[in-house]
Amino acid sequence: MFFHCTFFLRRYTRFSAFFVLASVAGSILVSLLQRFSTPLDADVTVTKGNEFEDYYLKRELLMGIYEKGFERPSPIQKESIPIALTGSDILARANKGTDKIAAFCIPGLEKIDQDNNVIQVVILVPTTELALQTSQVCRELGKHLKIQVMVTTGVTSLTHDIIRLYQPVHLLVGTPGRVLDLVKKGVCILKYCSMLVMDEADKLLSPVFQPSIEQLIQFLPESRQILMFSATFPVNVKDFKDRYLRKPYVINITDELTLKGGVGVYGSFDMVDLAVAQAVNTLNSVSASKQCHFPAIFNFGDSNSDTGGLSAAFGQAGPPHGESFFHHPAGRYCDGRLIVDFIAKKLGLPYLNAFLDSVGSNYSHGANFATAGSTIRPQNTTLHQTGGFSPFSLDVQFNQFSDFQRRTQFFRNKGGVYKTLLPKAEYFSQALYTFDIGQNDLASGYFHNMSTDQVKAYVPDVLAQFKNVIKYVYNHGGRSFWVHNTGPVGCLPYIMDLHPVKRSLVDEAGCATPYNDVAKFFNRELKKVVVQLRKELPLAAITYVDVYAAKYSLISHPKKHGFEEPLRACCGHGGKYNYNLHIGCGAKIKHGGKEILVGKPCRDPSVWVNWDGVHYTEAANKRVLEQIVDGAFSDPPIPLNMACHRNL
Repeated sequence: MFFHCTFFLRRYTRFSAFFVLASVAGSILVSLLQRFSTPLDADVTVTKGNEFEDYYLKRELLMGIYEKGFERPSPIQKESIPIALTGSDILARANKGTDKIAAFCIPGLEKIDQDNNVIQVVILVPTTELALQTSQVCRELGKHLKIQVMVTTGVTSLTHDIIRLYQPVHLLVGTPGRVLDLVKKGVCILKYCSMLVMDEADKLLSPVFQPSIEQLIQFLPESRQILMFSATFPVNVKDFKDRYLRKPYVINITDELTLKGGVGVYGSFDMVDLAVAQAVNTLNSVSASKQCHFPAIFNFGDSNSDTGGLSAAFGQAGPPHGESFFHHPAGRYCDGRLIVDFIAKKLGLPYLNAFLDSVGSNYSHGANFATAGSTIRPQNTTLHQTGGFSPFSLDVQFNQFSDFQRRTQFFRNKGGVYKTLLPKAEYFSQALYTFDIGQNDLASGYFHNMSTDQVKAYVPDVLAQFKNVIKYVYNHGGRSFWVHNTGPVGCLPYIMDLHPVKRSLVDEAGCATPYNDVAKFFNRELKKVVVQLRKELPLAAITYVDVYAAKYSLISHPKKHGFEEPLRACCGHGGKYNYNLHIGCGAKIKHGGKEILVGKPCRDPSVWVNWDGVHYTEAANKRVLEQIVDGAFSDPPIPLNMACHRNL
């Protein structure tokens, strides 16, 4: 019964929910205390396990251990493995050999979350030969685990190593100089590395290596664990221990010692520490319910979230755009604010400045890379063609972001006014990344006279490119993603005017069913992509937001939301939907030598859903945000202010 209880507790710390622990923790800890209670003056070595099973290792790891030829823990393994599993720092004196390498490889492999595709353990060694030997031992021990081991030294190809680091690596073995070089190039990310092992520490702390190691430690998280193994304990090892190790366990395994068969141990430890530490880790997981602090927003999208990008590049969207809130044109294709504006306001951040609108802009809390007319997949058209689309497709927006990230930090480090106008380096990993794009990818097919089936056929390619950009942003430090699906395209006046359908294909709300069906198909496939991304990017919190449902509810039940006109454009000219491709919102014609405004706005935009035939009014945007902000339309159902969590 004891084995099953403790085995359950250990597995629980990885997979189970808090309330399960609450119901069993008391009885488990009591049985642990009864099983392992030891007098304070007892020899602590008697509490160490004499079998590998006593450490409650992963079954797959145990298989690798036995296949490697280890039947029982060697002295160094028996002393160091259980201590390392608690997260404590270790300074161990032991002779060379496979036994010693396994003593730190085993706890390293055990602690790695193989579903987290980040570097979690780094093993530093002084020579290429030892690096190759160590990596081979780790691979053999972990052969039944899905753990990726990489070795890098001064004699391996730097280019190859850089390429390799763009693939999953869980455990990195290398020499200090090469690892530091990769870290400084930004391809070796150590902020999620929880364990640093220094083998042959006496050699690593020579003047050749020590400066590199001390620099590397600065890239590790504050909670990192350090294990040092050395054949000797010279003065420089003790000095390093005092500066960087936290209450380390000091272990001596030498041929000269006779105590307990050559074993000398300093420090207190028993198996109860292991179980309690695991329980505490699980209890700490409840903190995931805390609200997130997003210091910045980086937005990617089209005109639904463009706050001035296209206007900066190709000329301002003139009046009456912006009149309801800003009282003048503000770069938005709306009478006022967009959903992204309300997101920023909800998070207590200023409205986003467009990346392309650089004059006088403040980017301290993020930037907006969206431009009107943008698509996910690059289009072979120009803005000036009928149905033309923006050259700033999603891949271009990412390139702009990448350049922005690099250049802002270069200038911010110069100090002065740059420090107040540009985001801090850490904001890029702490920010909320919002995406609202895809509508134009569908519309572009219709403008090229494609059938709905033809449009559906290229959706997978569109979403494959979307998936790539999310990965690119992730590799640049992005962790929190808020992804809007595409809205009910078949309810937009410009689609229904330019591409009318038979009456039998119009739904109860007055929308064109075929075009909405394609939008729904796009959204189903987008959701699948999000699910795949969650598996491939384990540190990413990706919230899929069903704005289609939120927007369609405004159109199908307008009075419920305070609207009177759900389908006609507030600002436009003529026709069933008050939309004309050639006479848009704010358009003027010359008559008798004078300019006359014909693309006039409605008297009260607050009761209209659609603004100009393509975009929503400020009132509609605000109502959409009010529906989605609490997570009711999200998968997982996470509120906006908790979108840094994968789940609650």
